[in-house]
Amino acid sequence: MWATDKGVHVAWWAVKWLPKPNQPPQWDSGRVWLIVDTFDRDTGTLLGQNLFDPYPPSVTAKLSGLYSVGARSDGTFVVGYDWVENGERPQRAMLFHVGDDKPFANVVLPVAGDPLLIGTQLAAGWDGEAFALHAYGAPPQYTLHVARIDETGKVLLPLTQYGSIPNVSASELGSKTCTGPESGRPYVFSADTDNLLAGHDRAGAPRLVWQARRSWTPSGSRRRPRGPPALAADADGGWLGWIQTKPTGGDLVVQRINLDGDPTGNAAMGSIYPLADPKGLSRIALQSVGKGGARVYSASTTKLYLIPLDAAEWGTPSLIVDSTSTPDFDARDLSPFAWKDENWLGFWEQHAGYDTILRVLKVKPGCVYPGRRGAAQ
Repeated sequence: MWATDKGVHVAWWAVKWLPKPNQPPQWDSGRVWLIVDTFDRDTGTLLGQNLFDPYPPSVTAKLSGLYSVGARSDGTFVVGYDWVENGERPQRAMLFHVGDDKPFANVVLPVAGDPLLIGTQLAAGWDGEAFALHAYGAPPQYTLHVARIDETGKVLLPLTQYGSIPNVSASELGSKTCTGPESGRPYVFSADTDNLLAGHDRAGAPRLVWQARRSWTPSGSRRRPRGPPALAADADGGWLGWIQTKPTGGDLVVQRINLDGDPTGNAAMGSIYPLADPKGLSRIALQSVGKGGARVYSASTTKLYLIPLDAAEWGTPSLIVDSTSTPDFDARDLSPFAWKDENWLGFWEQHAGYDTILRVLKVKPGCVYPGRRGAAQ
């Protein structure tokens, strides 16, 4: 999800089923399509929808995948994807302009090393000079790799290993990857048992002490991070966040890091029960406002909050979504983004069963949205 002067854009993928006679839809008989929706930023009206089938006719969903999207504010965006071809699975990238019905560039990413050690792509982002495409190695190594291509599709860096981490996943419960367009420094944070932080510079080289397998406990905190992780990069470093549990409840923890990944100052530790919410927070996402603070988004099973952080001091929580009347609320993959002075939050809203919708909300003071079980938005 990202915004431009043309609106708010949401890139996602869906499976078009190709049913076999007298059989229910099967994963190996479907095809993955890329879909990009554009909405009016003021009214929420759908302005356009572009659909693209990126695969050869013989490739089904079982043998392909769309993994990552990274965008620039001018509307240029990259999509990381792949498919199995002759027993191999080369990693690929395609470039679009918002509104295009097909890519203007398509790239097979070269690998600096053994291609068979590459598992799949994980995340993409604009690093200020090029698109950084991140991938991880096949288990159990979980090596970390990055490739860079410019806005025309020219390869600047093949997939190059810069570190390793024990728990890599596109799921919000695994790890989080974020690229700082001002600093050009991407970070990967795993708030798991080993609480590792990895990163590299624009040349793909590990940087200083936050390279592969650097483990640390944040200053001011006696407990190691526990998932789910949150990460926001900016010009001077970034913010890490997580929810750590303990026998009497838990803590919402946010830690400032510098460009080298070192903790600066004490971690801000807050209650997981904002506004006396009895359910407790279980999801978290961060939006940096610079070295001085962050916007912390976090959700319980009935409500979603914005909690401002000024340096290491918590501000007053404000309610964004109140789903008390539609319980079993689960806000997954919280994804904040901004356009000029506008702040937005996208997430998957899931209730009991398979009742899931994608929501993209403009976050404004005093504006509280209801839970939307079963309703399109």
